[in-house]
Amino acid sequence: MAKLTPMEIRNMEFPKKFRGYDEKFVKSFLEQVAIQMEELIRENMMLKEKVKDYERVEETLRSTLQAAEKAAGEIKKNAEREAEIIIKEAKAQAENIIKNAKMEQERLQREIIDLKTTKDKLLMEMRTILETHIKLLETYEKKGGY
Repeated sequence: MAKLTPMEIRNMEFPKKFRGYDEKFVKSFLEQVAIQMEELIRENMMLKEKVKDYERVEETLRSTLQAAEKAAGEIKKNAEREAEIIIKEAKAQAENIIKNAKMEQERLQREIIDLKTTKDKLLMEMRTILETHIKLLETYEKKGGY
């Protein structure tokens, strides 16, 4: 069955028969039906427009959400990359500090060895000088002093 329009309802002509319906009443009723149908059509069109508006808003929200998720993902990736770089730099600095500390330790150990060697030499020289002076004193005393 085809859809009726308000205009078709208004223009509807019924066949006339003897003892039929009151023509004015039928026309009045059809006019009321047509008016209500026009209102329903207008309301339906407004609702369809609202649905379209909501669909546009929904699409905008969906794409905004997708953009936000993408941006959050990029921020996370960048933060992870930056963290990796910071960790690598910190490890390199730590290795460099350890290397320098070991080199300094080795230098200090060599210096300590050198100082001990120098101390031993000085002690030996002092012992030699003292022994020489003792021998000189003994010789001097044996010869009778002044």
